[in-house]
Amino acid sequence: MPELRLALPCCFRDIKNEDFIALDAGTTSLELARLLPTLPLTSLGVVTPDLEIALLLSGCDHISVYLSGGLVDPVSRACNDSDAVAYLRGLRLTMAFVGTNVWDAHHGVTTSTPAKMHYKHQLMASADKTFLLADASKYAKFSPWLVAGVERFDHIITDSGLTAEARAALHDAGARLCLSD
Repeated sequence: MPELRLALPCCFRDIKNEDFIALDAGTTSLELARLLPTLPLTSLGVVTPDLEIALLLSGCDHISVYLSGGLVDPVSRACNDSDAVAYLRGLRLTMAFVGTNVWDAHHGVTTSTPAKMHYKHQLMASADKTFLLADASKYAKFSPWLVAGVERFDHIITDSGLTAEARAALHDAGARLCLSD
């Protein structure tokens, strides 16, 4: 995770005052959330399904925090059910930062439950730009529920742990990588 944290600043060039962004649940999104208060912004809106992210950012005067709501998953401590999806349908986001626990060039971004898949689909549909947050240790694995092909993301934020072969496969699949190296 420390190496991926080095790649996160490439997200910041797109975040502007008055933006309304989404941070998906997960440890990588939490790392991004920890850095948001350091940006030279006076006003930012953030929606998240993640309780920890919401609590962290709620202490920042210049960041308005919205929790997507719904049933809290006891494992992820996030709301990914149909209520959270319905909440997102009413939003227009400038950008969404989507997390994943598995991804690769061939299978794309997949997830472990249909509820998480539907949440991520809506997150992407509600956003003008989408960024995938995925560390290299999660590469070359897949789950049964397809979120999107790697080419669907404006950028994939990852660390330099990806092999040259993986980078080439992602490039061939249309992925746009932002690496920590």
